[in-house]
Amino acid sequence: NFLLDLAAVEAPYTNG
Repeated sequence: NFLLDLAAVEAPYTNG
């Protein structure tokens, strides 16, 4: 799914 993939990709970026 697109949304799931997006969240998984943005997770590390938001974590710093």
